[in-house]
Amino acid sequence: MSDSISRRSRGATAIAWKMNGLNSLLYSNDESFYISYNISTARLGHFFAGDGTGEETALCRDGEYFILNGDHRAKYESLIGGGWEACMGYFKQHPDEVSSWSNKVDEA
Repeated sequence: MSDSISRRSRGATAIAWKMNGLNSLLYSNDESFYISYNISTARLGHFFAGDGTGEETALCRDGEYFILNGDHRAKYESLIGGGWEACMGYFKQHPDEVSSWSNKVDEA
């Protein structure tokens, strides 16, 4: 993994996104899960391209990927301190934005 870090300011707190190849990653405080943001899945080739705009944000834990189409970083940044359940709650509130590549909620 690259040591490159991107910081986004959220009020008085800086959120540190770590770059990992094509994705930006934001880890929970206990590192039990993370958020992955990919600005363009089109760079992965036709077979792996995402839905919609190509942007996707994934909630990731234990090899499962709950993927929303689009850029959901700001909302996940505000929720990640509340843990997995807070982030999964947000995911569940957006069924119309779930990627066809996503794990199903009942698999969580």
